Amino acid sequence: TIVVNTNVRVLGNGQLTIDGLTVLVTPTNAIRADAGRTITATSSTFDVICGNTWRGFEIQANGLNFNNRASLHLNNCSVRHAETAVSNG
Repeated sequence: TIVVNTNVRVLGNGQLTIDGLTVLVTPTNAIRADAGRTITATSSTFDVICGNTWRGFEIQANGLNFNNRASLHLNNCSVRHAETAVSNG
C-alpha cells in the first residue's frame, strides 16, 4: 500500500509504472501525466484514504496535437471514489 498526500505528476521523459499495489490518495490530489508521458498500472487499486473522493487521473494533451497526448493504461485495475476517474486535465 502506498499513501499519496500530494499531487503526482509525470513530466519530462517520465513514465510511471505501478504493479500490484493499493494506492490511497488524499482528497484534494490527483495522479497526472503531462503531454507525451505514460502511466501504466497492472492489478492495482486506486482509492481515497480519507474523505469522500480524490480527483482521479488527469491526462494532458498538447493543444490539438493528438500525437503528443499523455496515455493511461489500466490493466485489471480498480479506480474507486474518484470525482472523475479519468479526465483530460
